[in-house]
Amino acid sequence: MTAGTGQPARQAPPVGRRKRVARTVLLAWAARLPWDSRFQQRVILLAIAVGAARGLARDGQARAVAWDQRQRQRGLSAEAKRALKRGVGKVTGQDEPAAG
Repeated sequence: MTAGTGQPARQAPPVGRRKRVARTVLLAWAARLPWDSRFQQRVILLAIAVGAARGLARDGQARAVAWDQRQRQRGLSAEAKRALKRGVGKVTGQDEPAAG
């Protein structure tokens, strides 16, 4: 540092001291944070949002599974109807349509 008018230059504090002061300030802020009502409200809101997102994901997965089951059932029904139109023998594994 440069000296002013006739005053000796002050040296910068050691780096270790700066880190210690910064750490102390951060720890004091972190220790005070849980007591802040706005922080508590944000934590509660975050917990509600995460719970809602999990519920929506679970519901979406259940709907997808149900939709898949319905689609498979529709596909099997359509295939059975097409097989019946072609002839009963195709469905039962016989070479000729069943007499009846």
